[in-house]
Amino acid sequence: MRPIIIQPAAEADLVAACEWYNEKRRGLADRFLDAATAAAGFIAEHPEAYQVLHRGARRAPLRGFPYGLLFRVHADVIIVIGVFHARRDPKAWRHRVARDGG
Repeated sequence: MRPIIIQPAAEADLVAACEWYNEKRRGLADRFLDAATAAAGFIAEHPEAYQVLHRGARRAPLRGFPYGLLFRVHADVIIVIGVFHARRDPKAWRHRVARDGG
């Protein structure tokens, strides 16, 4: 199992989504965070289970939410580079992937 590093931009995405869900309904942000944590755990165990989308980046969907963790698999670590809504313009996450290198 490889360790997971969450980049600051991905952490900011996660916080913003939690704040949005917290405003919608009490407890929903906690469920969102649980889904993100579960997805990260599965990524750590099976990172190649997800197809490559763009420049080596993969996306793991969050169960019960229209979001995904955007990540890259490296030899010794997995780096989460974003937490994106599925309907968000792909240019936003592609830009992040390009910035991240890889």
